[in-house]
Amino acid sequence: VKFQMRNMKALYSSKYLNGGSGDLAVEYTLDVLRKFELSASEQYDLYEFCKEIDIQFLCTPWDIPSALFLDEKFNLPAYKVASADLTNLPLLRTLSQFDKPLINKA
Repeated sequence: VKFQMRNMKALYSSKYLNGGSGDLAVEYTLDVLRKFELSASEQYDLYEFCKEIDIQFLCTPWDIPSALFLDEKFNLPAYKVASADLTNLPLLRTLSQFDKPLINKA
């Protein structure tokens, strides 16, 4: 099973996070992301539950802080890379340092 992790402060400027951008599309997207975002504690609970029922837990990091957190806390066997991040070279470099398979199904 695959989840996603985002560090909103790493991905969006405070202008967008504080709702002052005037861009309704971004504000709508951020509202949806906030509504369904899982905390680190919730991610860990899911990870533990997956281990209990023998299902592989995977997670797509959308930013470097999330990638570092996932590698440190979960030691995942592989990382799913979002299609939107195929040109995100800093994130790809970070993930490649973990020496784990990178998965993309575009």
